[in-house]
This record gives sequence, C-alpha cells and structure tokens, in this order.
Amino acid sequence: MTSYECKERTKLYMENYLLYANRICTSYTLLCVKEDKDHINYVSRDPNRVYQNTTLIIVKAAMPRTYQILYDRILDATAIIDIPVKLFALYIVVRNTPKDMRHLSLFLMTYMFWNFAANIIFAFVHVYPLFPAECFRFDGIVGALADNDVFSYSVLYILILCSMNAGVVIAFTFPYRYIAFAHPTLKIKPIYVFGLYTAANICVASCLGYLYLLWAVSYDDYPKKEDLLERTALICLKPSGWEKDIIFICLFTFVLCLVVIGVTSSVLLLRSIHSKKGQMHEKLLKKHKQILWTLIVITIIPVVFGGIPFTLLTIYMYEPRLLYAAEMCMIMIVLIANHGTLNAVAVVVAIKPYRQAA
Repeated sequence: MTSYECKERTKLYMENYLLYANRICTSYTLLCVKEDKDHINYVSRDPNRVYQNTTLIIVKAAMPRTYQILYDRILDATAIIDIPVKLFALYIVVRNTPKDMRHLSLFLMTYMFWNFAANIIFAFVHVYPLFPAECFRFDGIVGALADNDVFSYSVLYILILCSMNAGVVIAFTFPYRYIAFAHPTLKIKPIYVFGLYTAANICVASCLGYLYLLWAVSYDDYPKKEDLLERTALICLKPSGWEKDIIFICLFTFVLCLVVIGVTSSVLLLRSIHSKKGQMHEKLLKKHKQILWTLIVITIIPVVFGGIPFTLLTIYMYEPRLLYAAEMCMIMIVLIANHGTLNAVAVVVAIKPYRQAA
C-alpha cells in the first residue's frame, strides 16, 4: 500500500467513525501502526503521519469531550448555587409563613425537599447518557462508588423517583386549594392529606421500582454488544422489549394525569371564585384569586424547566438513536437540575410575606 492510499483510507475511516463517535458521545483515537513480521510497532496517533505497510486501528474511549467537561462544570455550579439558595428559601418559608398559609407552605416545602434531594445527588454524582446504547455512565465526587452496580442503579432510580414525587406535590396543591375554597364546611384534617400523599408516594415508588427492575439489564446481558463501551461505572437498560414499552407508557400516563389534575382543579377553582361573587366578601375573594394566580405563576417554572424537560428526556431515552440524543439529554438534565433554584427564588419573590421577610 502506498503512502497516499493509506492516507486516503485513514481519512475515510476518520469520517465514518466520526459520525458514529458523535452519536455515542465518546472521543476516539486513531492509531497508525507499522507492521513487522512478529509484532506491531506503534508509529503515531496522528492520522496524517502514515507510511507504507501501515494499518489503521480505531480505539474507542469514553473520555469526556469539550461539552461533557462543560456539562460537569455546570452541574458543579448548580450544586454550589442551588444548595444555599434552597436552604435560604426553606428557612424563609418555615419562619415567615402566616397562619392562614400554613397548609399551603407544607406543599411548597415538600416540593423543595424532593428537588433538594435530587440536587444533593447531582452534587456528588454526574450521569452521562451513552446513546445509542441504552446505558449511562456515572462520574463525580463519588465516582469510585459507581463501579458498584447496586449503587449506580439505585442512584438513577432515586433521581427518577424524586422528579415524579415532586410532580405529585405540585398536582396535589391545586385540588387541595379548590376543596378548601369551594367546600369550606368540609374540614379536611392535615393528617388525612398527609396520609393520601404518602400513599401516592408509596404507590409511585412501588410501581416505578417494579418496572425499573424489569427494565434494568446487566452489562453482560445487554443484547446490542456493538453499542457498548468499556464497563467502568456503567449501567444499562433494555434497549427494546415490552418492559421498556410499559415503563414509558406509564411515565407518559403519569405526566398526563398530573397535567389533567392541575388544570382541572385550577379551572374549577376559578369558576368557584366567580360563582361566589356577591356571596362572599370581595376582599376575601380577591385574596383567594391572588393565591391561585400565585400558585399558577410558581408552577410555570417547574412545568417549563422541569416537566417539559422530563418528558423530552423520556422521549430521548425511548429513542436513543435520534440525532443528538445524548447532547439533548444532557441539556434536559441540566434544566431539571437548575429549575429548583428558579422555583425557590420565585416562591420568595411572588408571595408577599416571604418577600418582605427576605
């Protein structure tokens, strides 16, 4: 083989592999080696330095690319900013909630708790999608623990559970406000609300856990071996099958139910407020309406920066071979990780007693 032919072959391999490497979010190394009779001597990593009788070897490596390093830094910055902001917001809510807003504040604090729990995990563990393989690599401060499959699978399960439970809290807030306003004679004890919410959490955790165990697959049993990278700190999920279909149907149904509950309760509450004009003091009606719109404004942030990214993340996990799926997945994770900070600021700014206390 002439030097020119080898160079052209090298260029062709580079172009073809670059397309594949971009899709799986890994860097790649091209090795040009010169063959002897009994062994192969390393010549160069530079594909432009090729010689006669050389062979091109492509070595895949899961080394971070530039945007993965940026992804790491953004998650680190998120942890540094989010934790003190969230603690400050929780302090303001606990210390400065008026008596007539005490029950509402429990919903706000519970939502902050689930979001805070997820951010604590993101502070120590970073999750990288390795599409088109249905796998994730774990890195971060406690990256050494990620070699333990139980730890890694548990981290991913807890992150999904925190997101879902946070959604449940938001959805529960609106029907509670509707019942409290439209049916004031129906005295609902807080313990009943807490019990119902706890039952919902247990139901979500149990169903998710069962389906998650069916969906998970070990590295050795992963069916599409050609998509896999090295085994270090890697967990995989079944790339196809009824288990995958069922869990994604359940996730979309879950999101749809939350949206229906929130929208329906808000519409019913608005209708109830309008229907009681002339029957209730105008100042009290205005206060209830203001609380509702404050809730809607506060909820917009979790929906836009949490719910929509969660839905898109679900789509990309279901179809990991979509163009730029891994990169989009990282963007969605960053949005989900940061929306809690925006929400905490919105709560303090939008609600007058908290704004005055801050």
